[in-house]
Amino acid sequence: MNKHSFDKLLAVVVVDSENMRALLGQMLHGIGLRKIRYFNDPAEALEALAEISADFIIAKLSMESMSGLEFVRRLRRADNLHIGTIPVIMVTAQAGVQEIMAARDVGINEFLATPIAPQALHDRIVALIEQPRPFIKAESYVGPDRRRRTGSYSGQERRSGRKSAKNVTAATEA
Repeated sequence: MNKHSFDKLLAVVVVDSENMRALLGQMLHGIGLRKIRYFNDPAEALEALAEISADFIIAKLSMESMSGLEFVRRLRRADNLHIGTIPVIMVTAQAGVQEIMAARDVGINEFLATPIAPQALHDRIVALIEQPRPFIKAESYVGPDRRRRTGSYSGQERRSGRKSAKNVTAATEA
């Protein structure tokens, strides 16, 4: 199940349900993660992220003090570029088209519907590692490139009159 060594990764779990935090912790330990920080308050997690070097975040969509969408929106707009580009896996029991599109539009990397299978969680983490998408910073969107497949496009360029988005990943790697 696990060809990757996850023991050096630091996962941040932002979930306000004690049972869900425990379940995610068991799954993460089961696939080899040993460094996990838990937060039940999204605002507290945002503050702590300035001090820790997280490899990815798992956040719940519906939370009492701040929605997962607002958490990711604030994360993506952080002044610290490293914090703003941390990959996010969103988990929720409400996995309708509206929820998925809203999460995508605030800049999540991956989406998981509950009940979560350990293999599905493993696969999302592997996707973050093996298939990282460039990070885009534009006026109306900050987050990973929403296109999962790349290829050549031979149609008419409809965006030629607009400002282009900045590929933050390429800028930070240079």
